[in-house]
Amino acid sequence: MFQIPSFESLNVGLALPAISLAFGACVLLLLDLFFVPKDRKEITGYLALVGVAVSFVVNLLTFNQSGEAFMGMFVADAFSSFLNIVILGSAFFG
Repeated sequence: MFQIPSFESLNVGLALPAISLAFGACVLLLLDLFFVPKDRKEITGYLALVGVAVSFVVNLLTFNQSGEAFMGMFVADAFSSFLNIVILGSAFFG
């Protein structure tokens, strides 16, 4: 029937680059909404660069790991890691 997955079977470490980027985006939205004054909105761009850089570093740390996470709904391999590096690099320098 249906069994409840354990934390080890979810394999969250493989999805850590995507989770860190999503978490950074949520934190950035809340910081921009509540703490950044309206006349200083350029701070938001710098904070976004910090979030992209953190996700880039996390992706480099998990580059050679491959497998499935979240019961097969997330697949990580070397090609997806390479594309993440290319996309995050273009977001940072573009």
